[in-house]
Amino acid sequence: MKFAVDLNTRPTMLVLTVSTTQPIKLAFIGYDASKKNTYYFARELTINGKKTIQFPMPQAPGVLTIDVMNRYNDYGNVINILDAKALPLPSKMVAFPKGMDSYVKFAQSFAEKAGHINAGFYVSKDENHIIWMKPVIEDGSPAKVNRRTGLVKVDINKFKKYTVPMRMFVLLHEFWHFWGKTKNEFEADRGALNMYMQLQYPKSEGNYAMTKVFTDTPMARRRAEQMHKIFKNSK
Repeated sequence: MKFAVDLNTRPTMLVLTVSTTQPIKLAFIGYDASKKNTYYFARELTINGKKTIQFPMPQAPGVLTIDVMNRYNDYGNVINILDAKALPLPSKMVAFPKGMDSYVKFAQSFAEKAGHINAGFYVSKDENHIIWMKPVIEDGSPAKVNRRTGLVKVDINKFKKYTVPMRMFVLLHEFWHFWGKTKNEFEADRGALNMYMQLQYPKSEGNYAMTKVFTDTPMARRRAEQMHKIFKNSK
């Protein structure tokens, strides 16, 4: 099932009301069909009967295409989209560390175009920040930062596979190592997560960023568990 919603690039709270005739796992994928590899959410939910789901989108395309897919090809089930609303995303006060706002704006712009641009250097308008899109990062990481200069390196092939919010979390995490002058991954996670939530990106994509982006190691699992607890306890 596929349909499109005109969002005019406005920050949006997308609200879908779905019904099924029996329990079924559905995938909800929202993307910009005019730009390659530009996904705003990719979420799986088990629906049983009628359910209303919210998709916060602090970044939105002109037209959002939405795919609702049956993960298990359960053809005996009837799936209906009862309602689809594109509401303004409620405004929220954002308090960033001084000077961080310019990086956030740069990262948001980069996150939206990272799926269809070439490898190379990308510089913010104020020329204070640089992201280096590389064919590969030496240690296999999706992204790294030079803690002395703030230069962020990203793996072009890995970044193309991520949603826009997932890219944002990774970019915030890496920059926090530089901004917070820390090698500690947990500190960078907490700093990035605080900003990510203030910007009102979806919790589900933040969880995906931890569980699907970072290497499956004991430390990565502890980091994912910590972030999941923070998401669970946040409003």
